[in-house]
Amino acid sequence: MKRLISLALLIFMLMGIASAASIETTGAASVALEPDIAQLSLGVRSFEADVTQAMANVNLRVEQIRAALAEMNISPDGIVAEDVYIYSNYDYDTGLNSGYNVTRQMRVTVSDISIVGNVIDAALSNGADELNSLSFSSSGQREAYDEAMALAVQDARKRAEIIAAAEGMTIVSLTSLAEGDNWGGGDYYYEATADAASGETELAVGSLEVRASITAVYEAQ
Repeated sequence: MKRLISLALLIFMLMGIASAASIETTGAASVALEPDIAQLSLGVRSFEADVTQAMANVNLRVEQIRAALAEMNISPDGIVAEDVYIYSNYDYDTGLNSGYNVTRQMRVTVSDISIVGNVIDAALSNGADELNSLSFSSSGQREAYDEAMALAVQDARKRAEIIAAAEGMTIVSLTSLAEGDNWGGGDYYYEATADAASGETELAVGSLEVRASITAVYEAQ
């Protein structure tokens, strides 16, 4: 009798194993938010026969830019003078050096998006020669990523349930969950134009799109 019971239990267990399946899905979601921080990369250049004079010119214009931006209530911590590059203007045909190009990079962080165009204009009119890059971010980006991640988990579960239902099965457990590689960087757009009358820089800034993805494995029966 015990042998018959054991055999029946074994058959039942094998049937359960045979009817189980693993379903792997990828969930994705995005959350839009408005940027509230801008970061500018500026370049200040000078060419002189004497490298010391070229360096002095650059340093003077950096301080002029710093003073102009300080009047716009840009924090001193948000105005950083960074790398200095020095190149000799050497003519390989004549073997002569006609002078030196000195360039210094500046990084400016602006916490008021509405004045970014004015900041660009002030920097260019006070000695900046180049606007190398302009990027936007948000102080709420971490929270937006967490929200997108929660939505991505829900999306993965929904996809798994659809697949299971198509096979006449139901999800019984979650066996693994892995976060995607995109930490939460966002896409944004902006359009820069010059006002025809004043020549001032005007910006139309779009929203940030923060994305998250996960890969999940579920057991279904």
